Amino acid sequence: MTHPAPGHFGAAVRRLAGRRQLGVDALAGLAGVPPPELTAILGGGAPNGGLVRRLATALRLHPADLFAVADLPVPEDVAPADPSAGWRLALLVQRAMRLSRRQRESLRAAVAALPAAARIGPPLEASSRHRYPPGPGGLLMRLMQNRNAGPVTTAKLLLVTTGQCLAASTYLKIGHGVLTPAPQRSTNFAMVIDIDSDDLAALTGLTVERPPPSAPTDIAGLIWDARRLDAAQLERAGALADRLRA
Repeated sequence: MTHPAPGHFGAAVRRLAGRRQLGVDALAGLAGVPPPELTAILGGGAPNGGLVRRLATALRLHPADLFAVADLPVPEDVAPADPSAGWRLALLVQRAMRLSRRQRESLRAAVAALPAAARIGPPLEASSRHRYPPGPGGLLMRLMQNRNAGPVTTAKLLLVTTGQCLAASTYLKIGHGVLTPAPQRSTNFAMVIDIDSDDLAALTGLTVERPPPSAPTDIAGLIWDARRLDAAQLERAGALADRLRA
């Protein structure tokens, strides 16, 4: 079982800032916060929501993802629209995997052009079994929740995109720190999370290898864009994928 060190948020931000070649003063300037305040956070202090948003912009991350790193509830304005639509997301991705890269670009453009749906229902993290403790596995699963994927949808997404065949219960164990993902499994997560593999390694502290050139890494962007949609919109997007393939 993995146990994060105290101040895991500060450690993750330090590693990612190092990847960006940003010192404390430079990062504080980009985030618009006093350097002593940032130094306290990097040293293990607890961040507030406003600081998380500013740091996300400075570090070029989705705000929802940095909230996941901080182990804070994801605010409604940056959370997935329809937490019950994960199965529709998996079907959309399965259909998209049958398309050429150019066809997937057309599909993603159509998905991005759809209006954001009104928020429906409680977030996935409202369920006790989907509240993961701090740690690398918990962070991976919280990042998947930001993409509207609980354990079942995560299992389906990774199966159709990478061929990784694991039960939903295994992903629950990863999320709760019972299992630590091996480097290849961490790399498979990187293929459906639109975060650079080296950045994901910095955030999680895991070894994340770069996906092979032939990997369908463009799918991660489609998954992110689709989080704005409800089940009905995802169904229409799936029908469009079928038409593009015909």
